[in-house]
Amino acid sequence: MKPKRILIHSVSCDGEGQLTYVVRIDGNIERLKTSYSANVVKYLDIDRSDAAVMGLLMFAIENQMDIESELPVSKTLYYKLIHHFIPGICTGNIYRPCIIAEVIHDVVSRGDICATGISCGIDSLYTIMEHEKNVTDEFHLNHVAFLNAGAHHFGSRELIDVLYTGRRDLAIQFSKYSRLPLIEISTNLPEVLEKYSYYNHVRYHTYMMLFCVLQIQSGISKYYYSGGYPYGMFMCGMSGHPDLACSRYDLLTLWTATNSCIEFYSTGGSLSRFDKVRALAGNEYSERFLNVCITSVKNCGQCIKCKRTLLELDAAGIINRYCAVFDVDTYKKQRVKFIKEGYRGAVKGDVYLKELMPFFYKELTWAERLIQRIRIFCGRVVSFIHPDSWKIVIKG
Repeated sequence: MKPKRILIHSVSCDGEGQLTYVVRIDGNIERLKTSYSANVVKYLDIDRSDAAVMGLLMFAIENQMDIESELPVSKTLYYKLIHHFIPGICTGNIYRPCIIAEVIHDVVSRGDICATGISCGIDSLYTIMEHEKNVTDEFHLNHVAFLNAGAHHFGSRELIDVLYTGRRDLAIQFSKYSRLPLIEISTNLPEVLEKYSYYNHVRYHTYMMLFCVLQIQSGISKYYYSGGYPYGMFMCGMSGHPDLACSRYDLLTLWTATNSCIEFYSTGGSLSRFDKVRALAGNEYSERFLNVCITSVKNCGQCIKCKRTLLELDAAGIINRYCAVFDVDTYKKQRVKFIKEGYRGAVKGDVYLKELMPFFYKELTWAERLIQRIRIFCGRVVSFIHPDSWKIVIKG
């Protein structure tokens, strides 16, 4: 049976930053619309489909589709995809999509933007700190980018809008305070893909970033992408790991997208998450702008990322410096509860909490640790007997 194809028909720009790809997916015409802020419009390239190929690649793999483009693909990207990336990712019985397109020379550089994404999370702020002070001029950060490309794709439409607006406002405030010009990019690609299959940002976020940034590659000399895992946890073969987080193989993905015009770097992988927290001690950006919440515009202090970050700041001995971004007094009242939850998470295998818990072992007696392990066991038994009851939360 002949594989299905994603057809990339054309790309156009209205001259004011609105770019549209016309593609055919499963027989349906879709328009991938992306808007760019005025400061990068002059760098938009519409003579090739590099951005669309990378943006659609994981979707093609998961849905066993080839990608055919009526627009050419840059020669370096095509070579790396065919001979390195796709064979490296699509191991075992994972589908290997064909890329069907003419090949064209790489984009000619027209700018010297050195940028990174601004989410105001731990990884993001660490990347900014490292590339403002500790690098030579060639690698010095001179822009930050705010991408609306799936990270806010959570819950209802109303919640998505609230998260996007609030995080955009925070990025604007950071840009003004740091005096780093802000690049804004917004795309409907995640919404289009979700028409056909469930969109999971954990598996797609690097591809979404590349879809946004490769369209302006002629203006960017270097782009730093904050890594979520240490380099030692690199893993790329999807065989046996169909839900593999794309952060685990950013080193390969970003090398694939790098060419003679633009260089992508996975940053922060030389440190663990907790080491980054300690490195940020005394950093004014983090004390003023740190934002990690996954459910609210401001740090709620109760979601999984807020709780983990509060424990990290506590273990690093700098919790009192973050009263501007967290309700530290409330955390201190719930501290023991959070430590117990963190211990359970570490026992279950959470790599970040496993690194963190040795700092809190003295806070729990052997009896309390045993109780937490019993809770985990009981939870697994309940889940095994009643699979539909996985939402039951055993509170400690």
